[in-house]
Amino acid sequence: MSTLRRFEYLAAVVDEGSFTRAAERLHVTQPALSHQIRALEQDAGGALLERLPRAVGGFTMLASANKAGHRMGSWFVVVADDHARWEPAQREVAAEFAALAGLERSRLDDAKRIENRAAEPLLRRVLSAEATQADLDSRLGAAGFSAEDQVLVLSAGVQGGGPGLAPVILDEVLAPFGGPALVGSLDAETFGLLAVREPVDGLVERIREAVLVVEPALGSARLAVGIGRAPDAQALRPTVQEARHARKLAELAPGRASVVAGDEVASHLLLLAAVPEELRRSFGAKVLGPLVSYDEAHGSDLVHTVKVFLENSGSWTQTAAELHLHVNTLRYRVSRISELTGRDLSRFADRVDLYLAGCFTRDWG
Repeated sequence: MSTLRRFEYLAAVVDEGSFTRAAERLHVTQPALSHQIRALEQDAGGALLERLPRAVGGFTMLASANKAGHRMGSWFVVVADDHARWEPAQREVAAEFAALAGLERSRLDDAKRIENRAAEPLLRRVLSAEATQADLDSRLGAAGFSAEDQVLVLSAGVQGGGPGLAPVILDEVLAPFGGPALVGSLDAETFGLLAVREPVDGLVERIREAVLVVEPALGSARLAVGIGRAPDAQALRPTVQEARHARKLAELAPGRASVVAGDEVASHLLLLAAVPEELRRSFGAKVLGPLVSYDEAHGSDLVHTVKVFLENSGSWTQTAAELHLHVNTLRYRVSRISELTGRDLSRFADRVDLYLAGCFTRDWG
């Protein structure tokens, strides 16, 4: 067999997170797949895959087969002992327990998959201007929600990481809350809906912590989650939009995983997040580009100056004090800013232009 074909086998095992599922995908037997991977490892001069069971710090980790759809959603059985000391009977019991755990995971996944079938048509109706409230109430009721439920809406996006990762993550994040929940994808977006029937302290923080737990497993992928909270079913449509815009803000944050809640963000920023990225970038470059170029060429600080000036509502005294400048020096800088941008900072409309451009500029500070 060619080395290229063996690399295709290796990629399938990594993608599926299981020799069994990879063999099914490749239409080969599992022993044949294992043989080809071993041959590739021999050519490479070392192990290419970390096989289980594996002992780490006195604990043994065993794989538990499942149908989660992505290896990040896999279950494992951890035993407080080193499997190297096990008798054959103990190994058999551990393997049977792991298989039972895998069956339970498959049962839960199948049940959740059936529940989530209602998510896509519901989301389409929510985002449609033609849907009536009675229609939405009926669809929510069929999914176990009531018209009086508070609904937490999550919008998730993943860059990289392979297909199907965002729904797996949202299913895992929402599972511990126990209430009625739906997860579905619509075009390139993934949404989660959670019924909140009792006050839950720190709900957003708990979701943020859950997202941060999966961050190390993202690899080179990036996860952004936006959250909105609807007081009842009638507010579901604007809350979905709020969660979408919050997610777009989360995509601008550094790091591999970020969460932004709509009620944590000023309303104007949620509106700005709805502006297409290309338009934001173009507007920011057009308005602030001359200042950025001037600062780079002369080692000046005009971008930061205009930011502080706007934050101080155009107060010369407060801005000069914060920048540790004489007011005359500040006036010179502001006049230079006006010349370069064509904006008069004494006019409210021009200040708004500069502020919006700053919001669209990553190095705005």
